[in-house]
Amino acid sequence: MLVFLALGPVTWALHLTLLYASQSTMCALGVGVAPDGSSGVVTGVAAAIVVVTAGLLAVAIIKARSVLGRLAGGSVSGDYAEFAVGVMRVLSALSLVAMLYTGMALAVLRGCATGR
Repeated sequence: MLVFLALGPVTWALHLTLLYASQSTMCALGVGVAPDGSSGVVTGVAAAIVVVTAGLLAVAIIKARSVLGRLAGGSVSGDYAEFAVGVMRVLSALSLVAMLYTGMALAVLRGCATGR
């Protein structure tokens, strides 16, 4: 049940881990980095990570009852199930907004700018 309630924050943490680990590694190795610090490869990979993780979380928000049934094994019912779905949706929506804000930075910042 705790995994269900924290699905949004856990997905957000996974998103940040994948995003910053891949960006830092590619920038350190100089994968497709131009002299000005821009990198289409880094931006593309980061955009893919944002789209995939945000998309999976959006599907989980829409199908929250189904996700609850799978994660809890159908052992939760009644008012508590409604409460759990509501809490999960709120936490996941906040996490989704954070993911989208992180993704918006891709449009204005260079992928491997110095001094990060």
